[in-house]
Amino acid sequence: MRGRPGIGLGTAAVAAVVALAVPSAAAAETYDVNTTLDLPPDQVCDATDCTLREAVNAAGPDDVVRLPAGTYQLTHPDGELFLTSDTIQGAGARTTVIDAVNNSRVMWVTDGITQVSGVTITRGNGFGQNPSGGTDVVGPGGGIYVQSGVLFLSNSTVAGNGTTSAGGGVAAEGGFAASGTTVANNRASNGGGIAVADGGGASLINATVSGNIADTGRLTVGGGILAVGSLSLENVTVAGNQVRVNGVPAATGGGGIHKSSGQTAGTVTILDSIVASNTGRACDAASAALITAFGGDHNLDDDGTCGFSEAGDRPGVNPLLGPLANNGGPTDTRALAAGSPAINAGDGASCASTDQRGFARPAGACDIGAFEYFPPSQPPPSPPDDDDQLPPPIAGETVNALPKSGRVRVKVPGSRRFVRLTEGQQLPVGTIVDARKGHVTLIAAADKQGGTSTAEFWAGIFKLGQTKGDKPVTTLKLNEKLRCGSTRGKATTAAKRKKKRRLWGNGKGRFRTKGRYSAATVRGTKWLTKDRCNSTLTRVVRGRVAVRDFAKRRTVVVRAGKRYVAKRKK
Repeated sequence: MRGRPGIGLGTAAVAAVVALAVPSAAAAETYDVNTTLDLPPDQVCDATDCTLREAVNAAGPDDVVRLPAGTYQLTHPDGELFLTSDTIQGAGARTTVIDAVNNSRVMWVTDGITQVSGVTITRGNGFGQNPSGGTDVVGPGGGIYVQSGVLFLSNSTVAGNGTTSAGGGVAAEGGFAASGTTVANNRASNGGGIAVADGGGASLINATVSGNIADTGRLTVGGGILAVGSLSLENVTVAGNQVRVNGVPAATGGGGIHKSSGQTAGTVTILDSIVASNTGRACDAASAALITAFGGDHNLDDDGTCGFSEAGDRPGVNPLLGPLANNGGPTDTRALAAGSPAINAGDGASCASTDQRGFARPAGACDIGAFEYFPPSQPPPSPPDDDDQLPPPIAGETVNALPKSGRVRVKVPGSRRFVRLTEGQQLPVGTIVDARKGHVTLIAAADKQGGTSTAEFWAGIFKLGQTKGDKPVTTLKLNEKLRCGSTRGKATTAAKRKKKRRLWGNGKGRFRTKGRYSAATVRGTKWLTKDRCNSTLTRVVRGRVAVRDFAKRRTVVVRAGKRYVAKRKK
C-alpha cells in the first residue's frame, strides 16, 4: 500500500460525529418525543402528543429531536422517515429502537447534513417511495438510504434489515459517516451491510461490520461492504460477513469488502483495521488493480487478499476474534483474544484515541480494529461518563439512569418485560426500576437552567415520576407487590417476605420516595423507606427528611439518627 490518501468524506468529517451527543448551541428548538406510537400525525408536536414522525416533520435544520428509551414502530402508511438536515438524539442504541416492522425502509436521507445518534435501526426492508416517481418500490438501503446530502451516524446499531437491492443496512449515494457504530446481520443482493454507490462516499471510524450477507442468484459481491464510490475505514473490524449465491457460500466476491469501478473514480483508504473470518475472501475487486490501489497501513487480514503490504501490515494471519457481543459500551463489538497479532500492532501515532466502546487506547501502542484489548492484570480505564453521552434530562419527561453495581433492570412504559441496564440510559417518566440486586444512580432535571439532582438508589423496586415546574421533584414510588391479605393455611416463607418492601437512597437534590402511608422528600440525605401492610417507616442516616404522613395530613421533619412511622388510618 502507498501512503494515506483521503477521500471526499474522510476522517475529518467523521470526527464531527463524536460531538453528536451534545446538543448544538445554535439549536433553535428541541422536540421531545413522548409516545412510541406512530399514529397518523396531526402536525402538532406538543407535551400531550408528539410522535417521532410528528417531531421529524416539525423540526427545522437547526432543531433537535430527542428520543427517549423505547421501541418506535413505523406503522403509519407513509412508512419510512424522510430526513433532511435533521438531528435525532436517542437515549442509547440498546434501549432506543426505530423498528420498521418489515413494512418499509427505516430512513431516507436527502440533502443537507443529517445527524442521528444513540439508536438502533432495525427491520427495514427497503420498501419506499420510488425516486423516479410512480409506484413505491423495494430499492437500495434496507435500513437507511442516503440519496443525497450527508448522514452522520454515531453510537448506533443498524441490524436485522434487508433488501433485494443493494445495501442491506445502509446504501449511500450521498455521504455516510459513522463512529462508534455496529452494522450487523443485514442482508441484500449486494453490499449486505453497506453499499457505496458510484459518486457516493462512506467513512467509518471505530465501527464493526459483522454477520452481514450478500446473496443472489447471479454475481454477488460485498458481504460486508460494497464500494463503487469512495470508502475510508479507520480502526474498523469487518468480520464474519458472507457472499452467497442462492444460499450457497461463494469462493469469491469479497465477503468482507468488494471494490467495483464506476464512472466516478472512487478511492479506498484502510487504516488500523481488521478484515477477517469472512466467506468469499476478505477482499475482492472487479480487477486486481483496484485492490493494489488501496491506500493505508497497519491493517490485518486473514487470507492475504486485501493487498496489505506496508511495513505495519499483518497480512494472512488470524486475529483471534470473539463473536459479536456486548463487551461494554453503547454497541456490540468483536473482542480480541489474548495473543491476537492485532494487539499493539496499530499505528500509535494516528489511532483513534478511544476504541468503539469508549475505552481510552494506550498512548503509542494501540490495537488494530475497533476493540482495544486489556489483559486481566490491567483492567480497562473507565470509559467516558455515561451521562456525558446522554441528552440532558427533561423535567417531567425523562431521567438519566446509570448502573453503578450489581444487577439493575428496567421496564419502560409500553413494554411487557424488564431488560438489564448495562450502561447509562435515558428513561422516560413511568419507567419501573428493579434495583433489589443492584445500585443505580439517577440524574434528574433540577431547574429550567440545566441544573441536575443526583442520587443513588438500591434494595427495592420503584416507579419513576417527576413533577414539572421551575423546581421539579423526582418521585420514586415503591412498586413491589405487598401481600397484605390473610395467608392462613398457606403462610410460606416467600409470602411472609412479601409483606414488606423497602428502598434506600443516598444523594443530593430534590427526590421523594413514596410508600403506602407516607412520602419522604430530601435534599441531600441518606435514608430508608420501608413499607409494611399497615405502616411506612422512614429512617434517616444522614441529613434530614420531610415526611408527609398521609393519614394525619401533616409533615414531620426527621433528622439523622431518627425515624418516623406513618400508620394506616384506623
